[in-house]
Amino acid sequence: MSRGRPLIPPALVAPILALCFVAAPTSVFAQGRITVEDSAGGPPGDHFTNLTMVPGDTNSSTIVVSQNTGSAAKVGVRFEPESEPNALHEEAELSVEGLGETATASLGEMLDSDSPIWLGVLPSDEEADLHFVVHLPDEAGNDTKQKQAGFKVIVTAQADVPDGTPPPESPGPSPTETDDSRDPSPSPDPSTSSDPDPSEEPRPDPDPDGDLPRTGPDIFLLILVAATLTALGALAVRAARRRS
Repeated sequence: MSRGRPLIPPALVAPILALCFVAAPTSVFAQGRITVEDSAGGPPGDHFTNLTMVPGDTNSSTIVVSQNTGSAAKVGVRFEPESEPNALHEEAELSVEGLGETATASLGEMLDSDSPIWLGVLPSDEEADLHFVVHLPDEAGNDTKQKQAGFKVIVTAQADVPDGTPPPESPGPSPTETDDSRDPSPSPDPSTSSDPDPSEEPRPDPDPDGDLPRTGPDIFLLILVAATLTALGALAVRAARRRS
């Protein structure tokens, strides 16, 4: 496409732009609904339908979005094409403004995007104006001649979850689990330890002084027995000698 060429008479540049608004919440809310109306409070209907534009034209429309779901809702818009891509998609500009945000791009970029343009958060029981502007620049060339562009604007919303919201707490551990978690020492192996038998009484230390235990007869008793046997033997020998 070339720019700067002499423009043909404006009457011959008659692109037709069709635009309608549809409310299509993407999230299921426990209660309430999302409502889309025109600025007069009626159904949004069709906007920019069969609109003839010449280079330099600007057309705008406003809708009102409200919700009574009981919680804040994140509001956005997306665009659904109803015509084949053409030069008008490249030349015309589309902008949307609302909830403190503004987005502007070529009509083709807006129609090619599958993701919503998120504008902001709308509290429950409140409303916000969304402004849509379609502009065909003065430098639009002859390639836009007799072109048509049709598309829908779909208002979408989802429940707003603030960043950093902690997840719900899980049930607390039982006292046993809490105590176990505080004790860093491992539990004893049941195969190597057992409770003591209450029927078994502890045995006293046979030698509390630390001496070696005596495992045989007393040494003094053995000496006494040996001396007695020796004396008896000597007496027997003497008696035998006397008899002889």
